[in-house]
Amino acid sequence: MLIGTIKDISVGDLSPWPRNYRVHPPEQLKRIAQSLSRNGQRKAIVVQKSTNRIIAGHGVWQVARDMGWETVRCDVVDFSDEQAAAFLVDDNELQRFAEDDEEVLAGLLDDLRGTDYESLSYDSDEIDALLGNIARAELEDPGPAEVPEEPTTKRGDLWQCGEHFILCGDCQTDLPALVTEAHADCERCSTRGRTGAILAIIILCSQSIPCGRFVCVRAIWPTEYSFSTGHSCGGH
Repeated sequence: MLIGTIKDISVGDLSPWPRNYRVHPPEQLKRIAQSLSRNGQRKAIVVQKSTNRIIAGHGVWQVARDMGWETVRCDVVDFSDEQAAAFLVDDNELQRFAEDDEEVLAGLLDDLRGTDYESLSYDSDEIDALLGNIARAELEDPGPAEVPEEPTTKRGDLWQCGEHFILCGDCQTDLPALVTEAHADCERCSTRGRTGAILAIIILCSQSIPCGRFVCVRAIWPTEYSFSTGHSCGGH
């Protein structure tokens, strides 16, 4: 096992690894600068002994240089070029296998808000968004229940939901029969694809009968069809 040597090295004596692929955008560099100002350098930059090239810690070195630091703490290791390149990749990429417990993270971030040590990784809007995502996850639709042997709703049933109606039926036969008095044209609901009966759930505006218009909001069918939507009444 290789053991490195911890020592301070002049910022100007270090250079980035030639094939470093990790890019540090300005927003991240700004937050690294805030962290260095508040906490100091808590992690040593990993450096190849023979070349003084940086293997890990490019962002910290870049910020320290821009802040005018004279030296940075380094972990100097006698890596070959192949070992150094492998460590560079693994140091970056092994993090991909970690997972955050977002509920615990959000709690920590929320507890730190308003203190002298607010997180530098998340601003207030980002914390609110994270908390909102957790709240929505707790209210997620569990998905459809098992289909009962005897379903409550059957073809031809018309349900009233507030000011709206839901018809379970075939848009080519049941809908025209429902709105005959309004002279509804069934061709408003056109189909393409395989022929066959279309079982659709059609949400009708409560004003559809007097105005002769309807809105096909959602359709469920066993094969692929495309529905054209009729005109809706004002405000719906």
